[in-house]
Amino acid sequence: MLNATGLSDQNGEITIYHPESAPWLTSAYRENLGVGFHAPGLKEPFPSRPLQVPVVRGDDYVRQHGLDSLTF
Repeated sequence: MLNATGLSDQNGEITIYHPESAPWLTSAYRENLGVGFHAPGLKEPFPSRPLQVPVVRGDDYVRQHGLDSLTF
């Protein structure tokens, strides 16, 4: 099942950093978008925009959705 909620150690919201020109690099850690994530020919990392996204504890997600467990 795909949904717009992340798993975390607490319920709430976190900021993620989403580079629109490289969405596969979206990260909760801005430093992950540093030098190691430069595109060939770019002198700067991919520009990214911060987004607030909901997160939920895994135990709470299982309970809310009537599941027995989560499998990764």
